[in-house]
Amino acid sequence: MLPSSDIHGPKVCIACWGHVPAADIKPLPPALVNRAETGGCRRWRENPFLGILAAPGQRLAGPERHPNPHQGQAIMLKRTLLLAGVAASLALVAPVSASESTLNRIKQSGTLKLGYRENSVPFSFTGDDRQPRGYTVDLCRIVADDIGKQLNVPKLDVRWVPVTAQSRFAALKSGEIDLECGNTTQTISRRADFDFSLMTFVDGAGLLFREGEVPTTVESLKGQRVAVVAGTTTETTLDQMIKAGKLGMLLIRVPDHDAAIKALTDKTATAYAADRTVLVTTALIRGKGQPFALAEMQFSYEPYGLMMRRDDDLRLAVDRTLARLYRSGEIGPIVKRWFEPFGKPGDALQAMFLLNGLPE
Repeated sequence: MLPSSDIHGPKVCIACWGHVPAADIKPLPPALVNRAETGGCRRWRENPFLGILAAPGQRLAGPERHPNPHQGQAIMLKRTLLLAGVAASLALVAPVSASESTLNRIKQSGTLKLGYRENSVPFSFTGDDRQPRGYTVDLCRIVADDIGKQLNVPKLDVRWVPVTAQSRFAALKSGEIDLECGNTTQTISRRADFDFSLMTFVDGAGLLFREGEVPTTVESLKGQRVAVVAGTTTETTLDQMIKAGKLGMLLIRVPDHDAAIKALTDKTATAYAADRTVLVTTALIRGKGQPFALAEMQFSYEPYGLMMRRDDDLRLAVDRTLARLYRSGEIGPIVKRWFEPFGKPGDALQAMFLLNGLPE
């Protein structure tokens, strides 16, 4: 039988950090049970299109005299229309971040727009008071305070914008948000389009089953219906493994983690796939007291980071805050607040904080 750990009521005996001795397991804190209060881009580089307008030292006016004055006016009119057309095309195709840096826009507007997930417990979710809560949300609140100080904007207006696994990327590109504060995995393909902060967490994808229904072998997963949130790296990884013939499961794509646990609870799905920490906390909070079993199989590596548009200055500001938290140990109480039920963080997470606590 595939190794598993049971999840009953308010206690768990395994999370992504590995086995936790029963004596170290603690009840889920009220912050999670009740979800109550807890304690552009890069600067615009020289655009080749601008060479059409004027090279250094080159005139735009054309000849000073024309044999036919009307001909000269026609030439000037054509040039004016051409320049207007080029300028309009540049305005249409330029991304939101092309005109100026994100920090400049934040300083001018006095507003920082942070994206958060509504049900990615314990990282980013909506509390009973309808306010953003979670581990990553706490990190972003500290980042926002530091950015306000850096920009000398004492009353920075921090606006929280809900995003989904599917909409978070477009929200950044359109300028709807400046920084995404969820549980987004850094990948090489995503780095081609976005900047990421220093790592904020490490996890791995796994499978959650109803108690007593964990398959006996990996081969027994064949034909199993597995719920997975669309647009996540878990979906991508499972897709690749299925196409490679390593897994024979059938994927049921759902919009969010609430829908995934519901599919498992009402037996629409036989398993629920996601990052292991999300599986445990979702089962505890949204599982309505039903017992589940978390298979020990881990089939991916998920290094989380705060995602933003490509912007060297903003990334440096975010990294400076995170590095200070890791280096000083201030990250400790934040981790304890959200992950204490799972026991002491394992070596992987502690090493992540150590390696990312860069000196100033």
